[in-house]
Amino acid sequence: MRGAYLLCLLVSWAGVLTIDLRWRLALGQRSARGRRTSFAVVALGVAFFLAWDLLAIGAGFYGRGDSGALLGVWVVDHLPLEEIVFVAFLCHVTLVVAAAVARVPALASALPPARVRPQVPGPQPPGPGASGASDGHDERGAQQRVAGEVRR
Repeated sequence: MRGAYLLCLLVSWAGVLTIDLRWRLALGQRSARGRRTSFAVVALGVAFFLAWDLLAIGAGFYGRGDSGALLGVWVVDHLPLEEIVFVAFLCHVTLVVAAAVARVPALASALPPARVRPQVPGPQPPGPGASGASDGHDERGAQQRVAGEVRR
C-alpha cells in the first residue's frame, strides 16, 4: 500500500505527541521558552541527521529502495520524504523519553514513604546446625524447663 510507511510514522508521532502534551514533557511544556527550546533541539537534530544522510548518499551508501510502502516523493535523489519525517519523529521521541526519565527521581521523592509492616512474633525455624534434638532453645525444651521449675 503506497504511503503506508508515512501513515505509520504519523500515527506513531501522534501518540508520542499525545504523551508529550499530556505530561508536558517537551513540546507540551507550559513556558514558551521551554517549547522554543524543545523545537530548537528537534530542529538541530533533524539538521544533523539530514546532513549525515546527505553525506552518506554522496558517498554511495544509500540507494533508492523499491518498497511499495513509500509514498514515492523524493526530496533529493535517494532521500524520500519519509526519511525527513522519520528523523523528526526520532528526535522528538528521544526528547520526550529524556524528559520523562529526568522526571522519575522527582516523582519518586514526591511519593509518601513506604510503610513497613511490623513483624508478628511466631514460631521461629531452627537455626543453622540444629539437629532437631532438644538443646534447651526450642519451644518444647522451654516448656519442660518451665514445668520443672513450677514443680520445685
